[in-house]
Amino acid sequence: MRILNIFTFIFFMALFAQPAHAGQWTSVSEGDLQTARSFFEDSGTYYLTGNTGKSLYSADGQTWQQGQTGSSDFYFDHGKLADGNIVIVGNSGAAQSSVDSGLTWQSMSFGITDNINSIELNGDTGFITADNGTLYHYISAYGTWVVKDIGISQNL
Repeated sequence: MRILNIFTFIFFMALFAQPAHAGQWTSVSEGDLQTARSFFEDSGTYYLTGNTGKSLYSADGQTWQQGQTGSSDFYFDHGKLADGNIVIVGNSGAAQSSVDSGLTWQSMSFGITDNINSIELNGDTGFITADNGTLYHYISAYGTWVVKDIGISQNL
């Protein structure tokens, strides 16, 4: 009887089970972004940045609008500042922030002149990786970005 119950359970599981997969991927046009380098999501808004100063944003991930960076820099990553503004970072220390969810961007500076390859911000602290293996650490109590020696002198 026990074997019959196990067989019945397996039969119904196989009958009603759906195959596992990672979802359906759909290609969306990124217009003249050229190369999408960074994807970021915050509070239901999606952001893409890439070459030649392009930045796109979307509320649904299907329809994209172009933001106005006014720049031709290449942007490599996104983050969210403690004040809630979105920031993009890129070549030669390029950085811009947006107070309107990516529609317009204003230049800003972290005081870094190397390429900023990535940024990770979490409230009052943050990390930036730059060329030549440079890691910057920010703690709001000090108010400045401090270089951390990680023993690497080449790009990661």
